[in-house]
Amino acid sequence: MRITRTLQPNERAELIAEGEFVYLRAANAPIDVQVNNQTPITLDVRDQIQTAAIDSLIVINRSNDANPITLEVGHGRFVSSGDGRSIAINNFPTLMHVEQVGPVRIDNWPNQQAVSVANWPSSQNVSIANWKSVQAVKQSGDWTATIANLPDVQKVSVQNQPAAPSAMNSDVITIASGAGTVTKNSKRSKVILKASTSNKADISINKFPLSAGDMITLSTTAALALTGTDGDQLFYIEDVQA
Repeated sequence: MRITRTLQPNERAELIAEGEFVYLRAANAPIDVQVNNQTPITLDVRDQIQTAAIDSLIVINRSNDANPITLEVGHGRFVSSGDGRSIAINNFPTLMHVEQVGPVRIDNWPNQQAVSVANWPSSQNVSIANWKSVQAVKQSGDWTATIANLPDVQKVSVQNQPAAPSAMNSDVITIASGAGTVTKNSKRSKVILKASTSNKADISINKFPLSAGDMITLSTTAALALTGTDGDQLFYIEDVQA
């Protein structure tokens, strides 16, 4: 999942997330990341933390300026595409080039097989090196060329390119006059809700109680009615389909 947020100067923010890695995609300045209440680790852009499982996630802005950040959080290990990686193709077999004057007829061409390349990763460079010398043949007059026994073309398939993360929206609801609302979102596939660890009492979500520090995931697009004690807070993050 992708989390985008602007941290205020010296702000300490608790985020809702689940997975095994935290990757800092973008930021104006380094931030401290504290996972599962362990010692905070300073991350710069493109740094990554690996852990067994994320139970709690806190980010800290040590800068005296506002710091807009983008985090990637998920399972496994994050591999960013388009970060300057390249594929080099070397040692191509000798190529024979034929140049002539007059008509050319090619007979007995073998059956052609389709070549399919699917899901090629974006923003990668391909370079061809060590091309062997080109050989040339010149002649005049009509002639016939026959090419036979060409090798079969094999199907090439590139698979398992990591899927692009879903867009995420996050916010915090503060109970006022005993109530609050998570608004309806028709593009939402699921929403994760977590009661603040500093809450004084339970927050009820459509009459379902959530104690301080508890978290629940719901697959719904409907609005969620909240009731609780004034000043208590509920954090939520929703997965929004493009």
